[in-house]
Order: sequence, then C-alpha cells, then structure tokens
Amino acid sequence: WDHAEEVMRNYCEEALQRIQMRIRNRRLHLHPFFRNYDKLNSGHVGCNQANQVFLTNGILLSNNELNALLARYGNELGFNYTKFLEHADPAEYAVPKLKPQPEALKTECPAVSKSVGDNYSEEYIIKLLSNIKRQAITRSINIIDFLQDYDRHREGDILEIDFKRGLDNALISLSADESNAISNIFRSPKRACCVLYRDFCRALDEIFIEIETSMGDKEVTAVPLIHLANLDCFDCFLNFEERTLCSQALMKLARKPDEISNLKQVFQDFDRENCGTITRNQLLRALTVREMHNIVSSRELDAVYKCFGLQRGLRLEFKYREFLNMLDILFQTGQVKRNY
Repeated sequence: WDHAEEVMRNYCEEALQRIQMRIRNRRLHLHPFFRNYDKLNSGHVGCNQANQVFLTNGILLSNNELNALLARYGNELGFNYTKFLEHADPAEYAVPKLKPQPEALKTECPAVSKSVGDNYSEEYIIKLLSNIKRQAITRSINIIDFLQDYDRHREGDILEIDFKRGLDNALISLSADESNAISNIFRSPKRACCVLYRDFCRALDEIFIEIETSMGDKEVTAVPLIHLANLDCFDCFLNFEERTLCSQALMKLARKPDEISNLKQVFQDFDRENCGTITRNQLLRALTVREMHNIVSSRELDAVYKCFGLQRGLRLEFKYREFLNMLDILFQTGQVKRNY
C-alpha cells in the first residue's frame, strides 16, 4: 500500500470518510456483522462478505472505492476487518466523557431508614386506616382508582407527592401529620421517596369498621356476611371460617354481577318450576357457562352454596335470587375483591 498510486489512495480516503460519516450519523456498530462471517475468529473475512456487510448497513460504495479498500486492507487471508474498524470506526461517541465534579457538588445520598413506621403504635395505625376506610365507604370511593394512574409502569409504588395528591382527589380529608404518617408507614424500602400504594389498599380491605345507618343501628360493611346467619335450616349454619370463605367468594364473584354476566337467565332456564332454587350441579353448570367457575375454589363454592341453601325435601337447594341480589349490592357499593 505504500507504493500504491495516488488515485487509489484518494478513492480509499473518500471511502473511509463516507463510512465514518455514516457510522457517526446512524450509530452503526459493524463489528458484530463481521464476526458473524468470521467463524474461525481470525480477524479476516472474504471480500464478498465485506461487501455484503457494507450493503446490509446501507453503505453504498462505488467499484473504485471498494477496490481501493480491498487493496489497502486485503491480504492472503482475506479482508482484515479488525484493522479496517480501527481506522473507520473509532467509536469516540461511545466513550463517556466524564468530568471530575468539584467537591462542592458531591453530596451523599441519604440513607433509607428501615424503621420508618416503627414509631407509630398499632392502635394509631388502625385508627388512621379506619378513618380512611370510613370516608371511602360512605362516599362509595375506590381509592386505588385514584392512585394507580400515577403508577405508569405498574410497579406497585408511586411518589409520595402523587400519593397525597391521589388521596386529595379521592376527597379523603387528612391532616398534614396524618398524611405524613400514612406515607411513612407504607414507605417503599427500595425508594425512599415512594409509597407502596398497593399495600395501602390491601390493608384497607382488611380493616373492619362500623357505620351508623339511618335506622340508628351499626352495620359492618367492610366484609359482607360477617354477622349474617342463615336461619332457614340447621344444616346451613356457617362458622367463622366458612363465613370468611363465603365473604371472599362473594367479593370475587361480585366482579361479574347479573348486569354483566346475565346469570339470572341461566338460573331461570334451570328453574323450570320458578320456585327460586336450583341444585348444586345446576349452580356449577351455570357458573361454567358464564366462565365464572375459575374465580372461586371448591371450598369457597361449598361455603356459598351452604350460605344460600334451603332445605327442600331431602336435599339442600340453592336460592339463586338472594345470591344475585347480594352480588348486585356488593358491585354497587364497591365491595369487590381486587387484584393488587
């Protein structure tokens, strides 16, 4: 190459300048393309393969420019692409240009306190959550609907300022100390400036509160059937565990009430005598038709069937009308089991 003609040198320099400009403008990385053809890892590829790499990356060269490159970087082994890339692709744009910061700009990252919520007593936390739950239920508000919009990547945590803004938009009246307390209790251990809003909403679902109705009595509305006893027959009595399973199953089934799933039409098809009851097999078939059988487990289905059971003759039948009314009430009041 030292004894090459001047015309050949000019063609080679023009080709290198064009390739360097194309690499810089399009941020190309040619090394993997050459490595795909270099099976022996010798640093050389065939001349036709080098031309194919140029065409693949949109580098169009004339015959004179291509011959000049092959004359400069070619040898008995082929096209020496390692030497070619050293000249054509220095990759200066990929090298980070770091500048040392002055000492005044260097600040230490504040450590995340792992015991942020340990300063609050359990009684204070329960009272605070009960206050929020009472305001949400009396106004029929789903707090998670106001918070999950700030979680764009669905990571389960949002900024503290967005968390407080979401509570304000949900018309949850809290003092400044209470807002800071609830933020510190559900502080994210990975991000000190974020709050775990899903854990907050899950904790609200576990709180049982009492609300005075217009009749003057107190009614527990957090979970249905907490004090509901079926007095139609002795076989339908539910213990605490069965009431809990039944409550969870009803809150799951309330995602698809009659106005969405049209379960009533299926139940009426099975109830030919129009007596308001169906058998267990017919209940399971109706849920399967509406694709609701996968929502609840077998134990939960047994608890629901026992709760709305009615002794008719020698067998226990299911009162589907009361069941549909309960689903409609749960759906309208927002007492639905959600996936956080």
